[in-house]
Amino acid sequence: MKFFQVVLNGENFLIRVDGKKTLMGFFTTKFIEAESAKEAELKAVDALKQDEDLQNLTLNRGGDIYIAPTIHLDTIYEIRESSMEDDTGKSWYSMKGSDNDLE
Repeated sequence: MKFFQVVLNGENFLIRVDGKKTLMGFFTTKFIEAESAKEAELKAVDALKQDEDLQNLTLNRGGDIYIAPTIHLDTIYEIRESSMEDDTGKSWYSMKGSDNDLE
């Protein structure tokens, strides 16, 4: 098995910021053991999709506005096993555009 550091970029996540629904994006890093970089990417995306905290925070389901959130691979590195760490949290950013307030 090989070891990978996978950086993912989530976009179009509708979350509540200061009481208002706001489109946000984030970066997060996952540390994955896999046979290949492609398998590591798929495992990292699947782990993020199963993240209950993210599911509970995301407001994209139903309602008057539906914007599909997406997850993209940003970068992936093969690393040594000794470099494996706990997954990072999420670094949130406002999606491009001056007015992304949806309420």
